[in-house]
Amino acid sequence: MTRDERLEHIWSIISGRPALDAVELMNVGINLLRVDMTRDCRFHYATTDAGGRAANVVQAKAEWLYLIRVPGMLKALALTERVDQLARGAAIARAIYSRP
Repeated sequence: MTRDERLEHIWSIISGRPALDAVELMNVGINLLRVDMTRDCRFHYATTDAGGRAANVVQAKAEWLYLIRVPGMLKALALTERVDQLARGAAIARAIYSRP
């Protein structure tokens, strides 16, 4: 299973649930992870699809783009693994807390 397939599977866990909540949880994790990074590492993220335009509506899907900028492949791979773990944790947390 490729990294993209793993992430797609992770986000499918929250399919039909408030997806934007999981993205927000992941962003909190990313921002907390910044504290542990060295000064030469950077995260960038952007909303590519917030699920819709209606206000006060729980959207079933959300899509954000995350970019990692580091000087070296080993650091990039290590940081990518931590971001993957954050994505899994956010998806699991959202799935658990949205159960009836």
